[in-house]
Amino acid sequence: MIAKLILTLLIILEAGYMGLDGIHGLRNGDYIGPKNAQGRTILGPWSKAVSAVGIKPRSRLMMSMFVTYSAVWLAVLLLYWLGVHTAVYGLAIMALGTLWYLPIGTIDSLLQLMMLWLRHSS
Repeated sequence: MIAKLILTLLIILEAGYMGLDGIHGLRNGDYIGPKNAQGRTILGPWSKAVSAVGIKPRSRLMMSMFVTYSAVWLAVLLLYWLGVHTAVYGLAIMALGTLWYLPIGTIDSLLQLMMLWLRHSS
C-alpha cells in the first residue's frame, strides 16, 4: 500500500504540475518559473526536445498539450485506484511519454516506471 501511495504522489506531482503550468501558460501567456531579464520564464531543457520536433514551447498548442496530458494521466491514475487491471499499462505509457520532460519530469517518470515494474513483476 505504501508503494502505491508513493507512486500516486509521484504521478500527482508530475501530472499536476504539468497541468497547472499549462493552465497558467494559457491564462498568462507564459509558464510558471523564474524569469529572465526580458520577463519571460526560463524554460528547462524539455523546451529543446519539444522544439526539435517542431513544436514551439511557448505556443498555445504546447500549453494545451500539457493540460490534456495531465488530465488523461490523472484519469488513468483514478482507474488504477478503482482497480482496473489494465490501468497499470496506461500509467507506464504516460510515464514513458514524459521522459522528455527534462530534468525533473524525467527523474519522476523513471521512478514511476521502476515502481510499476517492481510492483507488478513480483
